[in-house]
Amino acid sequence: MQRSLPDRKLESVNQILGAAIGTQDTVRTVFDTVISSGDRWEFFKNFSGKTITETNVNQNKLDRQESMVIQEILLCQESDGNIIFDGYCNFNLIIGNQRVIKDLALQFETEAGLQAYPIKHKVDKYLSIPMISQIVIPPDTEFSCSVEVFSTVDNTKIKCVLVGYGRLYNSNVAY
Repeated sequence: MQRSLPDRKLESVNQILGAAIGTQDTVRTVFDTVISSGDRWEFFKNFSGKTITETNVNQNKLDRQESMVIQEILLCQESDGNIIFDGYCNFNLIIGNQRVIKDLALQFETEAGLQAYPIKHKVDKYLSIPMISQIVIPPDTEFSCSVEVFSTVDNTKIKCVLVGYGRLYNSNVAY
């Protein structure tokens, strides 16, 4: 059976970086929460003092033997207040030293007739951004996300969730 393009891409990245032996496929979800202040929010940058409901990682990179294909990005406003995603804001995803999503304008779903990208508003405080092409987070490579808003919103909890699948190191695999 021939593997799909995302699987081959993930396997290629793993082999190049030396993480191909002793892995198993798995569903991956990584998330981080920030309390908004100012007009730029940085996710996967600062982990000190966060609980397990605010982040499920303790550094902004996967382990040396792990990798991930991102299939969807979720942005959630967890606290009451102004609805952040109704206004103009841009999303960025940085992997290593490359900005792989640059200034994705999240407001287009709210503007009539401007649906250039299939961003879905599930409710006013929740965005789903499906990936049209596969984005791989390689092993031992830093990643981060940012949202730039054009009006200051303070003291609102925002969560960024990266959903996909990947490879975990499994030392119990025998070859």
